Amino acid sequence: RWCMSGLAMGLRALGGWLWLALPLVAGCATSSANGGWRTTTVGQIEVVSELSEAATLRHVEQTLRFQAIVDRLTSARSGTLPTPTVMYLFASPRTIDPFRGEDPVAGFFVARPSTNVLVVDASFDDAEAVVRHEYVHALLHTHSDVAYPAWYEEGFAEFMSTADFVDGAVRLGRIPQDRAGSIVEG
Repeated sequence: RWCMSGLAMGLRALGGWLWLALPLVAGCATSSANGGWRTTTVGQIEVVSELSEAATLRHVEQTLRFQAIVDRLTSARSGTLPTPTVMYLFASPRTIDPFRGEDPVAGFFVARPSTNVLVVDASFDDAEAVVRHEYVHALLHTHSDVAYPAWYEEGFAEFMSTADFVDGAVRLGRIPQDRAGSIVEG
C-alpha cells in the first residue's frame, strides 16, 4: 500500500504545483447570483456546486488527493486532462432528478469531444466514492484512444472508487456497503 503523510505528501506527488493551487481554490469558490451555485476551478477541472463553500472545498480536496493516487498508481496524469472537465455537485435528489432521467443513479459521466461532464448527487451517502468513480471514467476516456469494454471500465471505476484515506495511508478494494448484499448473493 502507498502511505502518505497527510495531504502534503499527496500534493508533492503531483509535482508541488498544488501547493500554489490550494490557496487559490479557497479564494475562488464564489457564489453566483444563480441560486447559490458556486464555481471553483482546479487545473482543468471546473467544479460547479450548489453545496456550501466548505462542502465544495472538501470535495475539491478529496479530488486532489484522489488525483495524487491515480498519478502514483497509473500512467494517466490526472492533473493534465487533455479535455476540459466540468463536475456538477448537486445538493439534493430534487435538483439532480431532471438531469438523470428515470434511473436514480448517484452520478454519471458524459464524454464529449470538447468537454467531459461529471454529475454527482452529493446527498448520496458515499458521494466521494461517486466522484472518484465518475472521475475514473473521465480519465479512461481522455487518456486513451482505446474503447474499453464496459465490464473493464465499470470494474476499474468501481475498484478505484474504493480509495480510502486512513491514518496517512491509502486503501483500495474495500467492498462498498451499498453493494455488499449483491456481492454476497451473486
